[in-house]
Amino acid sequence: MRFADTSIRLGPFEIAPATLLAPMAAISLPPFRAACLAQRCGLATTEMVAAKHLTVRRAWRKKKPFERAAGERVLHVQIFGNSAEVLAEGARAAADFGADALDVNLGCPARKVVGSGSGAALGRDTATAVAAVAAVVAAVPVPVTAKIRAGWDDDSINAVETARALADAGAAWITLHPRTRTQMFGGRADWSLLARVVAAVPIPVIGNGDIRGHADAERMVRQTGCAGVMVGRATMGRPWLFRALAEGTDEEPPVPERLAIFRDYVAAYTAWAGPSRAIKELRKHLLWLVRGVRGAAAFRVAAQKASTPEDVATLLERARDALVEGED
Repeated sequence: MRFADTSIRLGPFEIAPATLLAPMAAISLPPFRAACLAQRCGLATTEMVAAKHLTVRRAWRKKKPFERAAGERVLHVQIFGNSAEVLAEGARAAADFGADALDVNLGCPARKVVGSGSGAALGRDTATAVAAVAAVVAAVPVPVTAKIRAGWDDDSINAVETARALADAGAAWITLHPRTRTQMFGGRADWSLLARVVAAVPIPVIGNGDIRGHADAERMVRQTGCAGVMVGRATMGRPWLFRALAEGTDEEPPVPERLAIFRDYVAAYTAWAGPSRAIKELRKHLLWLVRGVRGAAAFRVAAQKASTPEDVATLLERARDALVEGED
């Protein structure tokens, strides 16, 4: 299966391929989204944005709440909040600020988010979750999607009933990560639940969870019938994973090509964030690049000491040597 042959509708937009980058906090920023889109990702959702912050419009003059990435045709902004009213107001602000489509976060398991009554806490009760999405749909003229989890815990799996109600409320599509909130990111995603949700609703369902490469993505589609796949952690340090999905392969690009992609990414991130911020934030990305390779521990130590653009350039050379040795 080549995902290059797949597509999915999002209101007036055709998303092709039907492959999505997950909205990961501090990761799904404009430079990383641009890198994934350049590697044939169909849609790159922003990191989640607090709806209540979107409503404080005077703050936008100092810091943009989100921005379009280079080459981003459809700006899909994920918002979170703890009430229908806050989400609707934030959604209106986001649409005014240029969002082409909105995603309502009903599944984030992070303690800080859940503690505020948002994310998986909002999605814990079907009626509350549906009221929130219905309010957003009524508030904005752009397509609205929703991301949910299996449920709060093994005793409260509510994904099927929530998905049905969200479809009735006007959601354009639903993304399901079939783990419970108590699982966080441990254990295994329940793809059989994903198949049940697909069968239960008339709108597209995107599958998320336990996709590490093309073979996993293809198996998910064949086993569940989902309309597309969303990939998160597996893309960290590997934006070219989306090209592999498009082309139907699990082969890694040659080392020189991987390094070229990463050099371009480092340059784009530095231009976007400024050298000082970029150096600090790019350290983890460089570690992901050499994840699982011999010598990664020593590389990690060197990465933590990087403080100048020259240090980052040196790290990229060390990464090249480590990757080449790993291939040999």
